[in-house]
Parts: sequence; structure tokens; C-alpha cells
Amino acid sequence: MGISARGAAIGALLWLHGTPCPAGDLNPPAAPAPTVGPEARIAVSEVNTPGNAEAAFRIRESGSYHLTGNVTLAQGDLRHGIRIEVDNVTLDLNGFTLSGTDLPADSGPGTSLTGIFGSGELANIRVLNGIVQGWGAMGVDLRDVSGGELRGLVAANCGQTGLYLGSGFTVSQCVGRDNGSYGFLGGTASTFTECAAEGNTSHGAFVGAGTSVSNSTFRRNGGSGIITTGPVNISQCTAELNTGSGIRAQGRTRVEGCIASDNTGSGIAILTGNCLIVGNQCYSNGDGDDAGISVESGAFSRIEGNNVTDNSSTGIRVSVNRNIVIGNTAADNATPFDIVPGSATGAVLDVSAGGEITSTNPWRNFAY
Repeated sequence: MGISARGAAIGALLWLHGTPCPAGDLNPPAAPAPTVGPEARIAVSEVNTPGNAEAAFRIRESGSYHLTGNVTLAQGDLRHGIRIEVDNVTLDLNGFTLSGTDLPADSGPGTSLTGIFGSGELANIRVLNGIVQGWGAMGVDLRDVSGGELRGLVAANCGQTGLYLGSGFTVSQCVGRDNGSYGFLGGTASTFTECAAEGNTSHGAFVGAGTSVSNSTFRRNGGSGIITTGPVNISQCTAELNTGSGIRAQGRTRVEGCIASDNTGSGIAILTGNCLIVGNQCYSNGDGDDAGISVESGAFSRIEGNNVTDNSSTGIRVSVNRNIVIGNTAADNATPFDIVPGSATGAVLDVSAGGEITSTNPWRNFAY
């Protein structure tokens, strides 16, 4: 294990304030005060953050820490990379890579543990700007942490989950790629923006209740692109080429303005009730009896204003009572709409022959 040094300079600025006087001032101004500057950062090193039998480095005091070079565990080292043991810590990887001993991930859980591990019930932990790869367990494991931030991270080729987080997190511009389980796991009452999960053995992301996910991509995962435990708000996301469904929504989830395409399962699957599925584009989904949008169980979901095209079986399928399907469009599916009688639906108008639409019914669904 080693750290390659990189020079850094921190300057402290002082300024003086006074009024010039030709004869000289017998009452000079007060002594100068230091300008408020950035918080002093501590380099992660064997001197500043010495490890033990469980971790190569340990952060045991609150503050701001940073890497000064790439860190790689030696073969046979079975420890965590960096273990955080206190509240109120910022760890900036500074663009460097923190590597375990288990590349690639497809051989299953390996020998090294977790790249960055939050030990115990901590609060206000931030991890920023770098790559965490090749760990036998998780890339980043903050599952017991309340309140924090993950930004600009790539967690790749880890034996289990890439990024595992607790509650109240802000996650932005992060990637979970080619991990042995999930790309992202956890995150109740959290916010995900501009993230990506690709090539993970299980689902791309499994997110908890009270979470918002936007402008993110989930592709080529071995399970579904993203699964919610609800209530969750998913908007402006893309889920494509996943082995399961693109989006699997549970418990009062809203899915709006998303693209779900070329998934082996359904584009969007609703597993429990009270969901709102509005304004999505679902195309080329299914390998057999799957649908662009499928309501598999639960009542009181509203399916409105979606465009479903070229799905292997059905455009929109509702298999349970007391749901509503209005204002959708469907084309080139084996069956455009398959709605059980116990659910409400706008009448389906076939406009595949073209021409002027003369219906004034605002709730109509269209097959074209």
C-alpha cells in the first residue's frame, strides 16, 4: 500500500484597513484580522490517519481529509481501505483511485473488505471525487450513516454493492459499474441526480422510501434498472437493456418523463398500488409476455399520457381492478391495451389508418 505524493500549497491572506493622513495618525487602526479561508485539510497517510488490523487508514477525528495519490492494498491484505469512525467528516479522493485486491468483480466476493467504510451510526459524512474499485465487499459502505453526500464517485468491480448508503443523502454524478450485486443500494429520504448504474450483476439501483431520482441512467444490469420501495419520485431517467424490467415501482411511486427501452422484462412494472405513471416513453421491451407498462398488482394507480411502441406483447397491461388508464398512445405492439374490466379506461380509438382525429373525448387512448 502506498501513496504517491503530490505537492499542495495553502496560503493565508491578511489585509490591513486604514485612512491615509498627511500628518500621520496618532490613533492607528486596530490590528489586522485574518481573511476567512477554506477549512484546513488533512492528508490521509500512515502518520495522520494510521490504520490497524481492520483498516489500512482510520479517520478518528472530525474534519476534512484528502488523498494525495492513488492507494492500492497489497495482495493478501484483507482489510478495509479507509474506515471513518466519527461524525462530520469530509473525505476528498482528489481525483485519485482507491483500489482493493479483487479485480475483477465477476469472481464473487474476494479477500479485501470495503473501500470506504462508515463504522457505526454516524452523521454528516461526505465522500467526493474519485474512483473506488476492486474491493471484495462494497466500494463505499455508509449504510448506518444519517445525512451525507456522495459526489463525483465511481465504484467499480467490487464483489458486492458499489455504493451502499443510509438516510438523508445527496448523491450526484456518481457511477456504480460492473459490481457483483447492486450499483446503488439504500438511500431512504435521499436525492440522486445525474447518476449511472451499468453492468451490475443484480439491479442497477434499489432505493428506499422518500427518495427522489432524476436525470440518471440505468443500463445493462443483470436485474432491473431501478427498483423502488416507495414512495419514490423518478423523473427524466433512462432505463435500457436491463435483463429485468427497466423500472419496477412499488408503493406510491411517481414515474414521469422517463425512457424505458430494450429491457428483457417490462419497460415499467408496477408491483403495488397508488402509483402515478405519466408522460413516459416505453418501447421495444419484453421477451415474451411482457409489456411497455404493466400493472401487476395493487389498486389506485393512474397511467396517463404515455407512449408505448414496439413492445413484444402488450403496450399497456393492467391485471388488477381499480386503476385508471387515460390519454395514452400505443403503436406496433402485439396488443395495444389489455385492461381488466374492473379498472377504468378511456375508450381506445384506432387511428392506425391515419386521417383527422374527430373524437372530443379527452380521456381516449389511441392505437396508431
